[in-house]
Amino acid sequence: MKYRPGLFIVLTLAWIITLSCAFPVSLESLAQPATPPPPQQPSAPIAAPATSAIPSVSVPANAIIVDNAGAGFAIQAGDWGTCRGNECSGKPYGADFRYADPTCPTCRARFELKVATAGSYEVFVWWPHGGDRATDTPFTIQAASGTHVIKVDQRNSGDDWFWLVTLNAQAGETITITVGGTKTGFANADAVALFPSGVAPQAQPPSAPTAATRAQPTQVAAPQPTTARAQPTQAAAPQPTAPSQAANRGARKIIFLHHSTGQGLIEQGNVRQRLTALGYEFYDHGYNGDGLTLANGQAAGMDFDIPDDNTDPDGLNTLFAQPLHTPPDNAFSRLMQYDVIAFKSCFPTSDIQSDAQLAEYKTYYRNIRAVIDRYPQKIFIAVTPPPNVPNATSREAAARARAWVNWLKSPEFLSGHPNLFTFDFFNLLAESNTGARDYNMLRAAYRADPNDSHPNERANREIGPQFADFVAQAIKTFSGK
Repeated sequence: MKYRPGLFIVLTLAWIITLSCAFPVSLESLAQPATPPPPQQPSAPIAAPATSAIPSVSVPANAIIVDNAGAGFAIQAGDWGTCRGNECSGKPYGADFRYADPTCPTCRARFELKVATAGSYEVFVWWPHGGDRATDTPFTIQAASGTHVIKVDQRNSGDDWFWLVTLNAQAGETITITVGGTKTGFANADAVALFPSGVAPQAQPPSAPTAATRAQPTQVAAPQPTTARAQPTQAAAPQPTAPSQAANRGARKIIFLHHSTGQGLIEQGNVRQRLTALGYEFYDHGYNGDGLTLANGQAAGMDFDIPDDNTDPDGLNTLFAQPLHTPPDNAFSRLMQYDVIAFKSCFPTSDIQSDAQLAEYKTYYRNIRAVIDRYPQKIFIAVTPPPNVPNATSREAAARARAWVNWLKSPEFLSGHPNLFTFDFFNLLAESNTGARDYNMLRAAYRADPNDSHPNERANREIGPQFADFVAQAIKTFSGK
């Protein structure tokens, strides 16, 4: 019997956690075997989109997408299995995807993309997320301009478009992308795409929330769920307009304002390491007591004096209302020393008790957006807050939280504001099954304790790389690259 990839391996972990939203997360490392054991049959069916559903993609002129079920795809070597929709975890592009067993490192599958119009293109690939995927799947891109070999961690990302490289192509040229097998897990071959440079593909798995009308960087959807990967994913959207001459084309310094859930994401999700490897300087600021952490990971020994140490919507509203001074003498002025400013609230803000409170949150973020509009040379990333565990909220409050985060990534909030992006952390973490008792609450797989809404280490490991890649893609989109 052939094993199916993407099915869950049950691990027994002992978590020793003492957490509150006032302290950083401290979690044990999750050991991963060098060679994954055969995937096991799940005790319950894995939620997945209908097998006939293809993520809807806003396809601009000159874009090329090749699915494993279409012309342009071929098996070159080895035995590749086929997994359809609800047979495996994750969201395939189209009805199914192909996979190579970890015992077949010589397996090869090839995509061919024929270029009609010469120009600069971005290479993206899609595969469904799964805990048994390979961590170093090799993608070999061959073009007239050269050959690129890129190893991709398919275990901790997926369910969305993943950027590989930028290349120049000639009219009439055929670009080949070969996916190889590897011993670290199941290698997936699902879909590949060439998008004109400056355009980020937007994908929306079935039942995922609506997204912005302008291009947002692709977001991976976690198992569950949604796009994006969990979100995720940003919905199909019109393409971005070219930035003005005032746009910052050399953004390198990134600051992330957060509290404890952000700390766990950074440390256990290797956010700093991933962005550093991409050539960026990543700084972060937690509670005032923790202060600023430098790009090298060392404490700066100073803090920005965030007003009342408050990063709830009302606190962020107060922060962004501060005047910009040079030299900087307040929190807002210090944040504005960076090229990219990412900010988020903690999970208590997802326990929205009334429609009036929801309306108030929207008012705060409209005020923040008005300030952002004054600084078109800066990039701002609003990170949605994480959901709560069932013991810390109600179905009604959680539903309002979902409505709020959907609004934060909607055209109503984002359209016409090219330097503003939304990373949907909430949707990557929240249960997406509308029939589940914990719908819109922290998914069971991401809980460390029934009374603690801090996402566990697994969540941070899976979502951290997605956050880092989202930030990097936001910079590319804004810069018109």
